Amino acid sequence: MNFWKGFNIFWIIFLLFFSIGLPLILHYAGGHQLSDYEMIHTSAGEAFVLLGLGTVLWFIVFIYYIKQFLINPLLKINGII
Repeated sequence: MNFWKGFNIFWIIFLLFFSIGLPLILHYAGGHQLSDYEMIHTSAGEAFVLLGLGTVLWFIVFIYYIKQFLINPLLKINGII
């Protein structure tokens, strides 16, 4: 097997686990399966704050990795850095 093919397969499985498997494990293990009656008493504001916080943290991670692995190597190849 070619190294890059195995590398790509690894990352596909890794990303599928963290995008599908881990959230399911956390959801069912954390007791988040509330009934309709219990869902009435939850706060929509809290949900939006947590969603916004998670989105901001993911953007920080994506910007860091784009800078680290995409922009810096291209600048280094062109001799700018």
